[in-house]
Amino acid sequence: MPGNAMVRGFRVSYKRHVLTMDDLGTLYGQNWLNDQVMNTYGDLVMDTVPEKVLFFNSFFYDKLHTKGYDGVKRWTKNVDIFNKELLLIPIHLEVHWSLIFVDVRQGTITYFDSQRTLNRHCPKHIAKYLQAEAVKKDQLDFPQGWKGSFKMNVARQNNDSDCGTSVLQHCKHLALSQPFSFTQQDMPKLPRPADLQGAVSLQTHCVSLVPQALGPLMARGT
Repeated sequence: MPGNAMVRGFRVSYKRHVLTMDDLGTLYGQNWLNDQVMNTYGDLVMDTVPEKVLFFNSFFYDKLHTKGYDGVKRWTKNVDIFNKELLLIPIHLEVHWSLIFVDVRQGTITYFDSQRTLNRHCPKHIAKYLQAEAVKKDQLDFPQGWKGSFKMNVARQNNDSDCGTSVLQHCKHLALSQPFSFTQQDMPKLPRPADLQGAVSLQTHCVSLVPQALGPLMARGT
């Protein structure tokens, strides 16, 4: 069918990101959000407050974990992360998303996990990365007084698919300095991350182009 062919060939572009219909399909129902959606939405968040926030690509942590600092040292060659207020680092381990939040001004590293696991390796790897980056950027006073913690009162997921939504909801609220207004009971009802206020509206852009195809993607659970 020509109409179906048009939908299958549909693309949404934002900066260097290209989302296909398969990518957009992860916004529907109980599907797992993929890296493309995570990174596109993360850039939308970052571009809302670009002087304040740096969002790291979802492949950053895996490269850091497997290759060490040498594997990622060029990722920030054009930016001084210590001139930002907040660093948002999504963590993708097997089929689960979590988030490292670095408050540069307060000197804290906080781990957000909707399964509430005490994964001590992720914060330690990020702390070592920050130390190495500080040496490279001549931030000699960096190691003094930094603290790590686990956010234990984070809204807990009660299924296998809400972790990505949780990460991006936390990214949005942290970037915009908004309180965490969602709870465990709200998790299945949270809208999929396609409608960040104050940034380019991915949802509006998509729906204006192919409303029949993308209508079901508008909100979770519809």
